[in-house]
Amino acid sequence: MSGPDALSRDAPAASGFAQSAPACGNIAAMSRPADRPTRRSPQSRTRHTAADHRAARGTSARSRSTPPRGTRLARAARAGARGHGSRRRRGGRRHPRRLGPVGIFLTAFLTTLLVGLLVINAVETAPASPTPTAATRPTAIARDMTGFDAEHIIDDDVFYDSSAMTATEVAAFIDTVNAGCQSGVDGTPCLADATFDTEDRQASTACPGGYTATTGETAAEVISQVATSCDINPRVLLVLLQKEQGLLTASGLTLNESRYQAATGYACPDGQECDPEYAGFFRQLYGAASQFQTYRLDPAGFQVVAGTTTQLAYSPNALCGSGELTPANQATAGLYNYTPYLANTAAADGGDDCTSWGNWNFYGYYRTLFGDPTPSTAD
Repeated sequence: MSGPDALSRDAPAASGFAQSAPACGNIAAMSRPADRPTRRSPQSRTRHTAADHRAARGTSARSRSTPPRGTRLARAARAGARGHGSRRRRGGRRHPRRLGPVGIFLTAFLTTLLVGLLVINAVETAPASPTPTAATRPTAIARDMTGFDAEHIIDDDVFYDSSAMTATEVAAFIDTVNAGCQSGVDGTPCLADATFDTEDRQASTACPGGYTATTGETAAEVISQVATSCDINPRVLLVLLQKEQGLLTASGLTLNESRYQAATGYACPDGQECDPEYAGFFRQLYGAASQFQTYRLDPAGFQVVAGTTTQLAYSPNALCGSGELTPANQATAGLYNYTPYLANTAAADGGDDCTSWGNWNFYGYYRTLFGDPTPSTAD
């Protein structure tokens, strides 16, 4: 967090059910006909004639011979139904029964079903991918640190250009970078959807345009009007929201009301509670913009002055030491007065316990989102 006094460090930026296969029911084997008698011994086998059968069974309405009891009546009937006639097998050793079309179909179906269940179970028990999609949260903003110079973070002409974006352009920008955002678990709306009730502010030397209270203003409208009133580049305010609270990309579990309450880190000294007088999206933006102009209007009244060498701590932890800094211009000096920590040499390699990320992040986010913040140094 940051503020006009001792301000906070910024953290580096960048958010199946296992189901066992249902137990398959026991597949009943195709049973033999219930009326088939037990197998006769070889000695009891006797060849019968058609006449013998008729005499034994009496009259029959059928025109063909009826097999004797003890042969495969059900099988013969099935064979006849499949168009194979009523021809009987001769006695002797039985051959393995062949599956008909229906049996083959059922076997294939059950096999396919079982394989399918096994595949489904394997898929459902596989660990879900933790990689989020664009539909679940905004794309993280990578920091482009090309050309970073701790003593010249942004040109004055860039920092104080309030006409760099129109209100419509600010709204379109927020819609783009905030795309995919989900409301917070506490119902906190995404930046692109949030609205705010603003307050009256009298014109001042820091913000000559003042502010007229309005109900239900969008984030883009508040940013644009504060930028115009206080002569601050709206891009600077957008980057400040990301640097301090990650509001451009906060979504779901990472989005809550407290982020809006301390949106720009204004009046939030390190190790202390933020001043409730300046809590809320509008008050945070207006307070920060006004403070940056106050640094410009009264440079000698603050620790970091353009062109003057000063010692700045690497971290709120005094054991981390400090380094020398000579800001090249007022905008850079203002950023260090707002966040009074110098990034140490470990920042380029991912940082360590003594790394403070505030102004490092400001440069990296600005360059990624809007291009080089120091065009005056371009070759």
